[in-house]
This record gives sequence, C-alpha cells and structure tokens, in this order.
Amino acid sequence: MDSVEDYARQWAKREKEDLDTLSEWVKSVRSLIQIRIKKLSGSMSTRSTSIFKDPNVAKHLSLLHDKYVIVSADKAPNNIVFVCKSHYIDCLIKELGIDNSLGNPTYTPTTLTKEEILDNHRSVLCSFGISTKDEELDLPSLYWIPKLHKCPFKQRYIAGSAKCSTKPLSKLLTCILSAVKTGLQSYCDTSYSRGGVNQMWILKNSKDLLEYIQSRSLSSCNSIKTFDFSTLYTTIPHSKLKDRLRELVQLCFIKKNGQRRYKYLVLGRDRSYFVKNHSDSTKKFSETDIINMLEFLIDNIFVMFGGRVFQQTVGIPMGTNCAPLLADLFLYSYEADFIQGLLKKNEKKLARSFNFTFRYIDDVLSLNNSRFGDFVDRIYPIELEIKDTTDTARSASYLDLPRNGQKRAG
Repeated sequence: MDSVEDYARQWAKREKEDLDTLSEWVKSVRSLIQIRIKKLSGSMSTRSTSIFKDPNVAKHLSLLHDKYVIVSADKAPNNIVFVCKSHYIDCLIKELGIDNSLGNPTYTPTTLTKEEILDNHRSVLCSFGISTKDEELDLPSLYWIPKLHKCPFKQRYIAGSAKCSTKPLSKLLTCILSAVKTGLQSYCDTSYSRGGVNQMWILKNSKDLLEYIQSRSLSSCNSIKTFDFSTLYTTIPHSKLKDRLRELVQLCFIKKNGQRRYKYLVLGRDRSYFVKNHSDSTKKFSETDIINMLEFLIDNIFVMFGGRVFQQTVGIPMGTNCAPLLADLFLYSYEADFIQGLLKKNEKKLARSFNFTFRYIDDVLSLNNSRFGDFVDRIYPIELEIKDTTDTARSASYLDLPRNGQKRAG
C-alpha cells in the first residue's frame, strides 16, 4: 500500500499540485487493492509438497546415507560436510579406545547397564528436587564434527545430549554457574578498580573484547600473542575440576576468614542473586547443594556407541549444557591464582603486564606482553596442552577479529 502513497507524492511534486488533490483517488485505489487481495487469498493455496516426499529424492538420499555421514563443520555450522561413513566410525572407535588393548583413559567401559544408570540418575535428580520426563531419560551418543580450519583436519567429539538423563541438572547448573561467574566478575572488577590489576580474563564474545580494550585505554599495541588449548574438554582431570569448582563456589558464599557472606543463591525469574539469610523461594541453593550437584554430574558422564556404554572418567563432554561454564571457571581458577600469587610476592608490575590478557573458552589473546608464553606452564595445570598460534609478533586473528600492532588514533 505504501507504493500508492509514494506514487501520489511523486505525481503531486511533478505536477506542482497539492497532495490532497489525490486523496480520494488514493482511497479508491487502496480499496480496490484490498478487495482483490481478499478475493485472491481465498482462492490461492500456499501449500507445497515437500521435496523429501519425492520417491526419487528419498532413494538418492538413502544411497548417500549408506556411504556418508552428513555433519556440519566445526565453527562453521552453516557448512555441510560429507564424511566417509567407514572413516567416521573408525575415528569414533579410535577415540573410545575400542581397537586398542590399552584402551583410552578418557573413556572406560562400564559394567553397569543403561537401565541401571538411568534409574540412578532419575533417583538422584529427584533428591535434588529436579523432575525428569521419561522421553528425556536416555544416554547421549558420541559423534564428531570435522575441524576443517585445522591443518591437518581434526575431529571435535560431542555428546549428543538432546535427550539426556542429566540434561535437566546440567541446565540448572548453567543458571547457577552463570550467577557464580557474575559474582566473581563483580569481585574482579572491584579489585581492578582499586588495585589496577586484572584477574578476570574471561570474554563473552568479540564485542566484549572491543569494549574491554576501549575501557582500559590501550594507547598502543607493541606485542600480540595468541594461544589455543588442544582438546581442552577431554583432558580436564575430574579430581582437579571438582576441587577447583568447590573452591570457587565456597568463595562466593564464605569469606577467606571463614565468615559467611551468603546463605543461599536464589534463581529468580528475571535475575539470580545471593541472600544472607532467609528466602521463601523454592529455587534457593546453598553451597553444599551446588557442590553436590556439580560432583554428581562430573562423576556420572556416560556416552553410548554401538550399543555399548562408556563412562567418561577424564574431561567433560562437549554437548552438555554447562560444559563451557565448567571449562571457563576451571581455567579462571588457575589464572586468578597466578595473578594473586604475583601480588603476594609484591610483583605488581609483572601482574599488571597481564592486564590485557583475554580468553574465550580455549582461545587466549595476550596484548603488550611478549613474555606471556614463558608463563603458561606456571599458570595452567600440566594436563592441559596449550599451543602458540600467533601469526606474527605484531598481527593475529582472534575471534574472527584481525589485530595489528599499531597506535590508536587520538
């Protein structure tokens, strides 16, 4: 309808006439168009037959599925990759250690049946006050997507947790750990404003990086270093993960001198918050509640392949809801410990050299600190492998943002 008014305005301007001259004409044309649209809408059908119902299409798709596994590419989900089915299965067998007499320490075949595991999950989740649906009570299957951006190509293994018995618990822990992370961020922001030392390197996204750089007045960049953790998720030791998360949760509830900060973490409809005393909310959790849920989840990671059940005894599976937060907070605990250790040794100048260090899950960026690589073994646990991925000393690509060592204008 807007085109009718546009035409009227153009005509009035060209003929140097008042726009009101065509007001009745505009109304008449609009009325005719509406009548025509109404008539056509009743006679036209927008329904179309799905191409997948075509027998010929279905036949050829079936032939494709016989030979190939169709998956999305890692870090490029809109790109579809056809992988030889035999090769795909061989990679899964190798990852699980099925064809190796020594096996794979990450995955351990279990003597428990699927039904026994699911019954236990249902019972424990019920004790946590978490309801489960029968259609969601299943164990995730292990699959992988190709890392085409790596040379040579690698695999990213994922537990397909769309219908997983621990998914309700993982979703709840995502909300809880997000609140814990926010509390730690607030603490670190206060510490930075008072002491000028950054203890929180965690990034949300590339926009977060740009805001950090601008707010912290990076006048020039004379050194750029990037690092990447190899297979971060599958190499985190369970014992260290539980210990580190326990300490972080307790830090949110209890001061270092032993005095209690808060009694509960409350998950509200719009926001989550800590309370010092009583709360009538049905979604309130003490540090003991949170620690028990975390430890149960970490100790009860199972995946299926070929009808066999494996327990993941090292690392956490990509695919479970709270996996990114678990990895994020695990690494943060070491990063914060490292900075606090420098401050205790009165090495404040060295601590400040890490102020422009940023990490998005397993990708690290260090600006104006050419010696960062000398400290990675002091910062992170020995079980994790971290590689230098810097392009050159003065340029790098990080979170799809090209960075060049140069002075900022102004």
